[in-house]
Amino acid sequence: MAAFIRPSPIVNTMKTTLIVLLVLCFLSFRYASSYARNDADMQQLLHALEKLLNFFQKDYRHLNLDGFFGLRVLEGQLQLLISEHSVGGHQHLSSHTLNQITALKEAAQNLSAIGLSEVKKGNPEYYKNMAPVIAQPWMVRKPHRRLDPSLRWEIPLYKAQLQFVRRNFTEKVSDQCMTEIFNSDSERCDISKYCVRLMTSRGLTGYPITHQLLWSVLVEDR
Repeated sequence: MAAFIRPSPIVNTMKTTLIVLLVLCFLSFRYASSYARNDADMQQLLHALEKLLNFFQKDYRHLNLDGFFGLRVLEGQLQLLISEHSVGGHQHLSSHTLNQITALKEAAQNLSAIGLSEVKKGNPEYYKNMAPVIAQPWMVRKPHRRLDPSLRWEIPLYKAQLQFVRRNFTEKVSDQCMTEIFNSDSERCDISKYCVRLMTSRGLTGYPITHQLLWSVLVEDR
């Protein structure tokens, strides 16, 4: 997604941090409570999330919309964990750990509220177009699935796609493909063949593949 401010080294660093945050949320956090071998594992994970939130809090004015999506994912996954605990799940969590999780969720929620006002002021039209991505917390309830190694993309495919990415995968094009999803529903599909082809292309890495994943999540949710 395009930033609502001029890109800077801080924003580039935050994009890297966002990837770490999403990995923690999607691949670790919700199920870490089930798979963590001891309380020390959980404390390390909570400490990492706390450090990320502290980083965001110090520089929230530099956050782009990608960063806020990461915050919304974190907020939603923490809320989901708390909700599952309230109905009998994750009962091995201590009250101290649960209090830490609740505090992190509230911190993410407050930071999102403060930062989103900056986004609205900085680029209200862009916020309006992308509001479905960041207006609400994201709760991902899907379980883990084991990857099939035979489907792994090999290095020659990555190299062959470099020029394709440089020519075709820009922030503007990515945003347009996201907007097409928001303008579609269960009765009408306004998604172009070009966006389908671009967003399902094999062998992409870095920024493009994160937006392919987000595009896929949004399509599934419609």
